[in-house]
Amino acid sequence: MVLALYFLVSWLAVAVFVLMHKRLSFIQNSFIVLVILIISVNWSWVIYQELKLIKVSTDPINNVAFMINRSVALPFIVSITMNILQGVKSFSQYLTVFASSTFILSILAFGGIYFKVTEYINWHFSFDILYFLMLNLIGFFVCKLVHKEDSREVSSQ
Repeated sequence: MVLALYFLVSWLAVAVFVLMHKRLSFIQNSFIVLVILIISVNWSWVIYQELKLIKVSTDPINNVAFMINRSVALPFIVSITMNILQGVKSFSQYLTVFASSTFILSILAFGGIYFKVTEYINWHFSFDILYFLMLNLIGFFVCKLVHKEDSREVSSQ
């Protein structure tokens, strides 16, 4: 069940990302997805494997569901958020978009707990919420950095 759910969410995230009007270029979107993917994989390696704060299910189906969520859904949801933020004008809209993205990612993490994909050992759900908020902030700063570098680009005439 959980594999189908995470596959559906990942497929929807990729479909929305592909079909949405992107305010960022292909290079900017690729960079954001790859940075978030690298952070997510390294974070999960440290938290799950090295520190053993969270236990991942040994069932192969649940493990594949965990990998799909971590490696596909999470980076694309953050990238969708960064594209939406490019069209936002007010600070309250920024907060709403950040909160919505964090909420969606938190629901996915809660689904992992509910379906026994992950089990908290020395961890709390609020740490996951902070992690997702930090991922969104990192995505935001990476987006600003890449946008700033694009504007400094030298063009030959």
